[in-house]
Amino acid sequence: HFYPNEGTYNALVVLCEVEK
Repeated sequence: HFYPNEGTYNALVVLCEVEK
């Protein structure tokens, strides 16, 4: 895994959760 920064990572997680 790679973490550009906390904000970007959290945003991606939220988007993935919404897509479910």
